[in-house]
Amino acid sequence: MPSGRARACGPARCDTDNSAACGLRPADLDETDRTLVRILQADGRTPVAELARTVGLSHAATRQRLNRLIQERIVAVGTMTHPGTHGLHRSAIVGIRCDSRTRSVAENVSKLDEAYYVVTGMGAYDLIVEVMARDDAHLIDLVASIRSITGVLSTDVTMIAETTKWVHAPDFTG
Repeated sequence: MPSGRARACGPARCDTDNSAACGLRPADLDETDRTLVRILQADGRTPVAELARTVGLSHAATRQRLNRLIQERIVAVGTMTHPGTHGLHRSAIVGIRCDSRTRSVAENVSKLDEAYYVVTGMGAYDLIVEVMARDDAHLIDLVASIRSITGVLSTDVTMIAETTKWVHAPDFTG
């Protein structure tokens, strides 16, 4: 089973109040930056020489831009695998209602290796979490561990029966 995460907030840019907590700020991208992002979203292994040819810059200038995009957390280049290849065959969305300790609950839920997406909600749930488990028994134990976190009032679990679309490269370059 995969463990650990590079960053709790990921590489995405946002201009919400949470962005400061994640060390993020709105990105100032020109057309060359947007082109580099689009190419890397399609294939993160694209050689710098090919990137440079496509955007019409030198290898050094392209490498400098790429390093800035990574350093400023506009992009993160890495490997993504489907959870099923790691034995995680049960996916669920867990809606969590909390008392006044929502941030503390979010931090504790984020520590769970099986929690892949943790966001604060503004509707029926204080937190919305995507979890992945090996099987039904593992999911039951995982939800029980979430319910045992101090500050959790209730949970609502929706099992995911079938994935129709799974995209981790939305077009943020427009």
